[in-house]
Amino acid sequence: MKLYVYMACITLLLISCGKDSCKYAIIGGEIINNNTDYVVIFDSKDVIDTIKLDGNNRFTYKIENLKPGFYTFRHGGEIQMFLLEPGDSLMFRLNTFDFDESLVYTGKGAKKNNYLINDFLKSEKEEKQVFKFCQLSPEAFTKKIDSIRAEKNKKLKKYQEKHNTSELFNKIAQANIDYDYYSSKEIYPFVHYGRNKKKLLKHYLLIFTTTEKI
Repeated sequence: MKLYVYMACITLLLISCGKDSCKYAIIGGEIINNNTDYVVIFDSKDVIDTIKLDGNNRFTYKIENLKPGFYTFRHGGEIQMFLLEPGDSLMFRLNTFDFDESLVYTGKGAKKNNYLINDFLKSEKEEKQVFKFCQLSPEAFTKKIDSIRAEKNKKLKKYQEKHNTSELFNKIAQANIDYDYYSSKEIYPFVHYGRNKKKLLKHYLLIFTTTEKI
């Protein structure tokens, strides 16, 4: 019950913030089985602040003059990136015993971050799958990873239609899909042909010539 009241108070801070007038975002959350009594928040270059946890292992922080983009929080030896845009009030809850897998976001800005963290976790699992696909012929391998990318694009389009996604989110989500796809293509010849340089060079060219246009 206390957690719901806590989140409601954070939401009230943003009621008067119009879409065009907000130049800040609020982040906060709860850390279960905390390793230290603080978290550190970074932007793309520097440390923004070190924030002490309260008696319930929670914190709240307001980032002024927010520049839309990725930010990072660190707790103990773990780090995680999150996307912030003006007007967001992003709350998270995590357990240090299972950091990435336990991380769940709530509040304004949560849906896009939950989408991105789920996509990240799924990509980690797909890496093992891709290595197995590397035993296939170049044509069969390309067909497999084309299918994976098509499914991801379908999922992203469905998400975009359901939610009012920003241009920044759309670019990041699409870039993640494309990065995984082309990384898989780069890995294939080295795994499939190993030290056979002649075959490696020949089929390295072949697999990239089969790449469809985005």
